[in-house]
Amino acid sequence: KSTLPLLHRVDAVMIGTTHFINAVVQRNALCIDRVAVLRLCSSASRAMPPFFDFPSDLASIMWGATFMVSGGFEFTGKPLGSVDEQEIVDACRQAKSKGINAFAVSCIYSPVCDEHERQVLDIIRREVPGAFVTLSHEIGRLGLIERENAAIMNASLMRLARSSMRSYVHALKKIGIKSPLFICQNDGTVLRVEEAARYPVFTFASGATNSVRGAAKLSGIKDAIIVDVGGTTTDVGVLHKSFPRQKGVDAVIGEVHTNFSIPDVLSVGMGGGSVVRVAEDGSVSVGPDSVGYDVCSKAIIHGGNVITASDVAVASGVFEWGDRSLMERHAVATAEVLRRAREQMVAKTARAIDEMKTTAKPLPVLLVGGGAVLLGDVQ
Repeated sequence: KSTLPLLHRVDAVMIGTTHFINAVVQRNALCIDRVAVLRLCSSASRAMPPFFDFPSDLASIMWGATFMVSGGFEFTGKPLGSVDEQEIVDACRQAKSKGINAFAVSCIYSPVCDEHERQVLDIIRREVPGAFVTLSHEIGRLGLIERENAAIMNASLMRLARSSMRSYVHALKKIGIKSPLFICQNDGTVLRVEEAARYPVFTFASGATNSVRGAAKLSGIKDAIIVDVGGTTTDVGVLHKSFPRQKGVDAVIGEVHTNFSIPDVLSVGMGGGSVVRVAEDGSVSVGPDSVGYDVCSKAIIHGGNVITASDVAVASGVFEWGDRSLMERHAVATAEVLRRAREQMVAKTARAIDEMKTTAKPLPVLLVGGGAVLLGDVQ
């Protein structure tokens, strides 16, 4: 309530979300729709049908129907064949009879010429009113399979995206914010809510993107290595001219190869909740498994029984949190164990930074995220 008088000063609201990528990674069948895929390929590419490289658990959730039909182009833009309207009508009616309302349309070399995909879009809208339709040329680059995979993912999430956008708008109205709403996307720019509802895959990496862009804004630095330390992982990205560096190769999302733009981020299993283990020979390991958000109940400093990276940092005097004396009395938490665990944490982060750094030029390292205090005293 104390902030209500300030709401009129809000110029815009920008939201980053991992809602959509989490649905894919976690194989959440309640959030993912079955998709009918129409590939316009004439006689080409039939040896590799849609979904052929999807992991079986994800395919079982997303697969609705596949149709390999006439159409497509050569790389010169010359048609391989024309769109057979009756083929598309029959495909739409079969999909509709199965209760499928999400469609992904891919066409050979559609980034060169999108005419056939747009023809099919018109037919689907006529035959299945209100259907969620994704055209592959609007999502990915050249590369039929990867572009088609991205279109399938996008189509499967459009219902969830529309529902999420409505919820965001409703929430802002409820608290009295009338400013425009934007959704952060993978390249560090923003989308209008209407666009985000159509292209949820463009927000997949907005969590990492927000960390990079936020670090640039708060520090005023345009080129740096960004280390985002969370509860389970540490994500290392590169800030280049105030924006996140993008991947130059295909992005693998939920074990599926795609080719839409996504930030170049390396994740390592080290965060505030990472489990610390001491082997019989005295060697110490940190992660990759983590207690995650349960760190507040399972960590030693909070009365739990799991030694975490946060316990090590507190016992080492890096920062104050919980009850430090509980770690000091713990039988395993000797000075040598703490030293080795700290070395592991620093070494994991340093290796990730070295992997992401592609120039001999010195670059500053900016620590962000709730777990940044774990490394706050590292020189």
